[in-house]
Amino acid sequence: MFEASASSLWQNPGVDTAGYLRAFGSILRLRGLAQSDTVFRFAAVPVATLELPDPGAALDAASKPLAQRNVFVPPLVLVAAGLLLRRGADPGNAAEAVADARVRLREAGLPAGRIGDTLAALLLHLARRAKDASVLERMKSIQSGWKHDHRWLTGVDDLPLAALHALGTESTEEVAGRTEEAFQALKARGYWSTNELQLTAQMAALLAAPPAEAVRRFDILMGALRDHAIGFAPLRPVPVMLLALAAAPPADMARALADTHAALLAARPAPFTGEAFSIAALLAADGNAGTGPLTLDAMTVLLAADEGGCGDS
Repeated sequence: MFEASASSLWQNPGVDTAGYLRAFGSILRLRGLAQSDTVFRFAAVPVATLELPDPGAALDAASKPLAQRNVFVPPLVLVAAGLLLRRGADPGNAAEAVADARVRLREAGLPAGRIGDTLAALLLHLARRAKDASVLERMKSIQSGWKHDHRWLTGVDDLPLAALHALGTESTEEVAGRTEEAFQALKARGYWSTNELQLTAQMAALLAAPPAEAVRRFDILMGALRDHAIGFAPLRPVPVMLLALAAAPPADMARALADTHAALLAARPAPFTGEAFSIAALLAADGNAGTGPLTLDAMTVLLAADEGGCGDS
């Protein structure tokens, strides 16, 4: 569970869509023949506000040390590189640290594979806790609690959120209890028991308030998005929950999301509606500490992998 300090509250409901589109145009030059542009769109999110002279060249250079150590693979490695640039982190050091942290996770008995262990290792590195054995033990205990409640839903894909929770101060039993409370509250609203629902519940449990408050804000956002004629939002609960965690009023977040979504769809080449929705949510959340920048980092990679169909990368 994370606390948002008064100084970190979200200030600006506007989103610099033009800056994002400029970054995307530069990054798109890296796309290979017959490659989808989806992940390249997500790679532009973390660098959109950095005012880099050539975002594509900067991402290309930052991604090389990661690719050499198999810390993500192209094109998802560009998204990870963007996170490092946003944080001012050295890509070479990060590549070594994440590769080492992945080994530590496996030695601790945590599951491996897909992007789950790699992203968890990256988050621990960004938090400067990758060598903290107590965090790895907390991750293992949190993972065990989730597996007890939902054996068939819990696996390596849950490691990034386990890492976020392990960096907090709650007991691992509280993490499991809060996650299950959110899971059941969302399920009661008609959501099926899926991996996506579990991720949404894990996110809700990050809020420094009872899970019912996160779900209440989630409900308000869903209603406001319907008012903005975005009727498919219930099919995308993860990005909606990301904005439910924001310090700003849900109605403001819904307006920022709807306006940004419309602006992205009006651009050419136009993205698919679903990926535009996820990108708009990330852009609207940027600048809002909410539950902390690591949550935004995690969701940028997870949504990119999901929309780009590269969850095994």
